[in-house]
Amino acid sequence: MKLFDSTTFLSLNQAKCAFFSVSLGGNTAETFALAIDQLRLLRNSLCHSTSSEIDKPTFDQYMQHAKDAFKALGVKTDPIDAIGGLTESDFPTEEVRKLEQGIKEETRAYIKFLEGVSFRY
Repeated sequence: MKLFDSTTFLSLNQAKCAFFSVSLGGNTAETFALAIDQLRLLRNSLCHSTSSEIDKPTFDQYMQHAKDAFKALGVKTDPIDAIGGLTESDFPTEEVRKLEQGIKEETRAYIKFLEGVSFRY
């Protein structure tokens, strides 16, 4: 299974939220509101995920949702297309794992240090 570092995808803006299709016709104000809400849901899904990785099908789905919303807003999708064209090797997933592990180790060391400190007033 291919995994992508979701923090890279966040530079644009798992499937725990329900996304919807942004209609390109009809009421312009409603279309804009739906597109902006689509981007908000996408951001929230990524930011509040318990994992820094997403699988390839989810990544592709998120890319399509972002493109649909950008198109509805009249914004160029070139940056999204560029990110969507990247391969798994273009995402620093392994490096992110190492950094996350380092943060956990530093946090444990800090907690241990605080537990050993006695406060005198």
